[in-house]
Amino acid sequence: MKLQQLDQVEMGERIRKYREMLNLTREQLAEQVDVSCKFIGDIECGAKGMSLKNFCSLTQILGVSADILMFDSTYNHRLICEIRYYVE
Repeated sequence: MKLQQLDQVEMGERIRKYREMLNLTREQLAEQVDVSCKFIGDIECGAKGMSLKNFCSLTQILGVSADILMFDSTYNHRLICEIRYYVE
């Protein structure tokens, strides 16, 4: 089985997309994660990585799972949501 390659730039774009969907500014997100606004900007453009602690904070604040931010598995996420809907 081939492992997916983590693309920091694409992950940053997804973080930006979910931040904007929540109508959060970089400043607001930075405050919630307890990092600088510049650091959020660096993450969003793929210039910097982040600690596991900050990554976990982002997933909780943005309300998405880690796999969605890392690999854009939104199709799988939608499928799981549909299955849960019909099971419940």
